[in-house]
Amino acid sequence: MLKEMIPNVKKIKRPTVAIMAFILGVALSFYLPIDPRVLFIALVVSLVLLAFRYFVVLALWLCLTVGFCYCHLFIASINSNLVTPGCYEGKIVSVPKSTSSVLEAGFKTNQGAGFAIQSDEEVFYYRDSLEICFESGSQKTAEGGYGRYLLSRYQSRVIVKNPDIKAVSPNRFWTSFFAVRENISNILRRIYIGDKGVLASGLILGGSQNFSDSFKVAMKSSGTTHLVAVSGYNVSIITIVLFMFLRKMISRKVALTSSIVILLAFCIISGASASVVRASIMGGLFIASKALGRKVSPLHLLLVAVFLMILQNPFALFDVGLQLSFFATLGLVLSLDLFQFDTKRVYLAALAVIPETLIAQVFTFPILLYHFEEASIISAIPNALILPLVPLGMLMVFVAAIVGLINMYLGIFVGFGGEILLRYFVGVIRYFGNLSFSKIETQPVPFYAIVVFYVFVIIFIQVLIRKINEKKIQAGV
Repeated sequence: MLKEMIPNVKKIKRPTVAIMAFILGVALSFYLPIDPRVLFIALVVSLVLLAFRYFVVLALWLCLTVGFCYCHLFIASINSNLVTPGCYEGKIVSVPKSTSSVLEAGFKTNQGAGFAIQSDEEVFYYRDSLEICFESGSQKTAEGGYGRYLLSRYQSRVIVKNPDIKAVSPNRFWTSFFAVRENISNILRRIYIGDKGVLASGLILGGSQNFSDSFKVAMKSSGTTHLVAVSGYNVSIITIVLFMFLRKMISRKVALTSSIVILLAFCIISGASASVVRASIMGGLFIASKALGRKVSPLHLLLVAVFLMILQNPFALFDVGLQLSFFATLGLVLSLDLFQFDTKRVYLAALAVIPETLIAQVFTFPILLYHFEEASIISAIPNALILPLVPLGMLMVFVAAIVGLINMYLGIFVGFGGEILLRYFVGVIRYFGNLSFSKIETQPVPFYAIVVFYVFVIIFIQVLIRKINEKKIQAGV
């Protein structure tokens, strides 16, 4: 499946390197201030490169500089829209996220100021127009890791708890849209009891709020939490299967339009997290390239997706979900040539999931250690046992949910196959998650160690691929 979405590309093209330079410039802007000295150095370097006619390097340097300046201008625009206690009218601009009994979402005033609101009493939906009032005691500016999370999600460190909310104009379309999501989730939790129902809902809609505490621990220890944090794997299934099916049934243009619309709807209904947005953009670009009959570098698709997200919000670089999604995909892209399977044979194609899972775990391992100071060391095993069956599980659960909306008893009957798979998933997760040696805990990992790790792994993979290609050439393959 990944081979369909990730074609083989022999070299990195200049547009890809230019995007990498821009992203690097954005990243540097969080560590270097924009002052006359920095601007002077940038100007001197540009003139030196121009004088020696290093035009390609100059172009990359300018891309880096543009990214650096863009991020600082973005930060300045946010700082100029600080809010004070009072009453504001505006809209909910992010998909509300439910944590325990608290509902959280981004709110943007009609004047352009943005911040996060939390409420344990009121219910609101995406794109609802609200009037909110709050006093100084309700407003808080978060720092540290939580502050970076708020910036990555809502473009603001400010969070307002339990403001007085008045629904000025509820958005009926999105209210109905998410009511369907909630109805499907409830149906699945009635068809599949306990943790199986939450897992069924999580496979197609995302979310893990209603798992039992013991199962949450087991998922974390076994490294399988991504199953209910809708990821690029889920999006790739929808992208490839849906487009290929529609293209055979109807015209290419209709298949393109329908697939992108459904992909957009899935992105929003699953919560529009940074990892899902990244995967959805890549999926949309993949569909477009297929429709146009062109092959596009997978690395280019990945970087374009991140580039578009950064344009909308440079703080997306702080999102842990995006970091995990990016490096997992990067690992698969860079190591694709290491594993060649005959995708025409189903059982061999399924085997490809094992090395792909191992590579993804290797590339996400340091990120987990850096942010959480713990990570599963056996995650490749339960993931290899579960992931090949996830597409079938998603299909069975989805069919059971649709039938269940019509008749609950018929939905339970149709969902019997999904019941068997879900029991298997839960059994694997609990077994490996309860092993005493399933995870390791460390002291805080320095940032430079993460950089060194990725440089070493990437160089190692490229050297290994080169050796394999040389042997193929010598063997006349």
